[in-house]
Amino acid sequence: MNHEKLARLQSMQAMQRLGGKGTPRRTNQKKSLVPKVTEDKKLTTCLKKLNAHKIHNVESTVMFKENGELMHFSKPQVEYVKGGVWAINGKTEDKTILDLMPEIIPQLGIQQTETLKQLTEMD
Repeated sequence: MNHEKLARLQSMQAMQRLGGKGTPRRTNQKKSLVPKVTEDKKLTTCLKKLNAHKIHNVESTVMFKENGELMHFSKPQVEYVKGGVWAINGKTEDKTILDLMPEIIPQLGIQQTETLKQLTEMD
């Protein structure tokens, strides 16, 4: 047998071994999968018990806060429960009325139109 070839193979084997004698040469690296959407499990189980109906194709939802800011949901999961109860689940962003100005005008109520008038008078 060729001694040079044997020495080269032994040096390659030593580089690949991670542990001592009897351990595997390579370890498998497990990749952790990150879920795309994290949902609250308690909320979903409660909604299932209440027989909530999913409303599909909702692009955005806006909620008005008492301080005049808006909670904007983009692509939320909307579910309807009997008695006029709505469950909205998704990622929120806090915005002002001016940030969502062209699309938000049909959704404004009496209080929001007054704050909008005050904002236009200030500018």
